[in-house]
Amino acid sequence: MPREGIEMRRWQYTAAALAALSLSTGLHSAEPGDGESFTRPVFTVTTEESFDSGSIAAYTGNHEEIYDFIDSNLDRHLEYIRRWVRQPSISAQNVGMHEMATLFVDDLRELGFQEAEIVPTDGHPGVWGYYDAGADKTLALYMMYDVQPVNRDQWQVDPFAATLVDTEHGLVLMARGARNQKGPQRAFLNAVEAILAVHDRLPVNLMITVDGEEEIGSVHFSQVIDKYVDRLKGSVGVLYPWTSQNGEGKIQIILGSKGLLYFELQATGNEVLGGPQNQAITAVSVRWWIHRSITWCRPSHP
Repeated sequence: MPREGIEMRRWQYTAAALAALSLSTGLHSAEPGDGESFTRPVFTVTTEESFDSGSIAAYTGNHEEIYDFIDSNLDRHLEYIRRWVRQPSISAQNVGMHEMATLFVDDLRELGFQEAEIVPTDGHPGVWGYYDAGADKTLALYMMYDVQPVNRDQWQVDPFAATLVDTEHGLVLMARGARNQKGPQRAFLNAVEAILAVHDRLPVNLMITVDGEEEIGSVHFSQVIDKYVDRLKGSVGVLYPWTSQNGEGKIQIILGSKGLLYFELQATGNEVLGGPQNQAITAVSVRWWIHRSITWCRPSHP
């Protein structure tokens, strides 16, 4: 039974979405084998500097006025999230994509973003937003608005009804997109609204790039980045607003992700060299490749 309050699997993240924010690549929209040219992106690391999380002191700020505003507007903020998850936006099936992109743009404008627009691509559209706070620093954000398909027979509730359900973990919002990724993103925008309501300005400028194809590999997201790449290079960092709670109700905040690893493994044989002619490649070999691929992506392996 898929429940987005308690994820049934670990979601994969898209490397191109974040890498493209600092590098403009020559990636074409065509896939290998479709008869069109295809150039795989090449990324060159030019620094040996690594991030040390231990060097970052714990945050000690206290923002009681903002917290009070959030508490007093919790019902309204929840309805904003429910409005988002009620709108289907299944990229793999081309369901509700333009409607969700439009909803995203409308909400950015309502928050006061001076720039908020749909960005056409050769696939599903992206979204761009910019909030000029007159600040010295600009933070870039990667967001997405598409979701996975649903098998309604496996749901306790209508996945697009934004139902509040009593569970062993308390009252939860059960819907497609509640956790991945509409819920956390609209909650982030709720927090932006709270800051603006209390202080009338943000401490940083915000650039938001929104992917409409994350769940199908961000095939055309580079076209969104290409339009704003020079401006994005001026940001001090990139944030992917993803917050959640584990099964014990403890808050989890993900500060970064490694990306989507994909590869094609082919094994062939012939009468001279032998090979897997009469049976599939051995499970041990496949498991070894998967294990090595994961190991290569661990922090201890640059």
